[in-house]
Amino acid sequence: MASSFQAPAGYSLQHFAEIDSTNSEALRMAGAGHFDQSWIVADRQSEGRGRRGRAWVSKPGNLYTSLLLKPKKSLAEAATLSFVAGIAAHRAILDLVPQATGLIKLKWPNDLLLGGKKISGILVESSTSGRDDNPAIVVGWGINCTDFPDIAKFPATSLAHSGLNISAMDLFNQLAIRFDEYYWIWSKAGGFAEIREIWLADAAGIGDQIVVRFADHEKSGIFEALDARGQLILRESNNQKTIVTAGDIFFSGAGGQSHT
Repeated sequence: MASSFQAPAGYSLQHFAEIDSTNSEALRMAGAGHFDQSWIVADRQSEGRGRRGRAWVSKPGNLYTSLLLKPKKSLAEAATLSFVAGIAAHRAILDLVPQATGLIKLKWPNDLLLGGKKISGILVESSTSGRDDNPAIVVGWGINCTDFPDIAKFPATSLAHSGLNISAMDLFNQLAIRFDEYYWIWSKAGGFAEIREIWLADAAGIGDQIVVRFADHEKSGIFEALDARGQLILRESNNQKTIVTAGDIFFSGAGGQSHT
């Protein structure tokens, strides 16, 4: 195993013992005009955050990392990097613990599940400096290697709790390799179509009954597919299809709701 955090050729790397948020640091770098492909990794975050401003509990032992990129894509296209990030994390874990094959699934839009419980979240943010044609993008991961928060609404677990022992350092090094691989697939013309198919092959809930919760209402139906932009296609009971751009999805199972 590697003895230090390492990034592939073409990427810089900064490692912090503690920082407010790796995404925040990457956004500060973008604001200062630093647009090289740059990884930031921290042992601990004091102000980690997830989607919709939710706090992300950041205990030592887990992986907290962000990547600053300047893809030649529109902001709408760049949003699909969350799928690249999910695939990269999924494959990196399986590279290190092949026995987890079939146990870890991708959850729309940007989580990883282990046994139906959350082990990872992904946050994609942008720094456009007033321009939308070529934004700086920050992709952030929080992966529960050793610890996990006790949040009733969103049950979580860790790799170690499930008998899958991977250090944050080893996971980062493999994640960086895998992300580079899938990023270049995504970067080519029409590349998201290939990423979409890879993601769907390991996705949770395709063809199942789900509930999508929005800020002030919810809808239920069958998780039919993803469209060409990565949006969820929900087929409701009247066979009407709804395109979901953002929301929290909940799966129905034999044991009831699995809140993820």
